[in-house]
This record gives sequence, structure tokens and C-alpha cells, in this order.
Amino acid sequence: MNALNPGGIMSFSFNDHAMADASYTARLEDWVDGGRARLVHSAYGPHLPKRNVNSTIYIIEKA
Repeated sequence: MNALNPGGIMSFSFNDHAMADASYTARLEDWVDGGRARLVHSAYGPHLPKRNVNSTIYIIEKA
């Protein structure tokens, strides 16, 4: 996040395995709730369908 200029856009995903560890989403919530970023979009869907693993894709904008 530090490498982005204000207004910069970043996209990333957390698969189901990462989502099982609350520290990943807590860090994202800290950015958004602290006003350092704005959540532009998120969507949950297939990541590795043959393994029945999904992921959430996030698009955030640095404040």
C-alpha cells in the first residue's frame, strides 16, 4: 500500500485458505476503516474450481 500514490488502484485476492486467517481481512479493514483506502469493489467466486476453492477479489483505491 505504501508504494501507491494517492488515488492509486490496487487489485488483489484472498482465497478461502487465506480467508480462514482473520488477520488478512483485518488488515484490509484497518486500511478502509482508517481512511487510508476506499473499497471500490469486491466479489467472491471460483478460484480453483477443480479443487473447490473460491476467492474474494478486492479493488481498493488509496486515499
